[in-house]
Amino acid sequence: MTGDQDAAYRLRVAQGFLEEARQDVELGRWQSAVDNSQLAVENAAKAALALLGSVGPGVCGGDVC
Repeated sequence: MTGDQDAAYRLRVAQGFLEEARQDVELGRWQSAVDNSQLAVENAAKAALALLGSVGPGVCGGDVC
């Protein structure tokens, strides 16, 4: 997967989590709203980083993988 493809994928994932977070807020599911918001931010950041180079799978024991 190229950087552009990875960025596009991560952006779609981030948008999905953001939509879920918005629904959670409407339904008063606060913990779920926070969880989905965090995932949206993480994937949006990975989308930006993918444009600069390779993005690892996530955080491993406090170190970026």
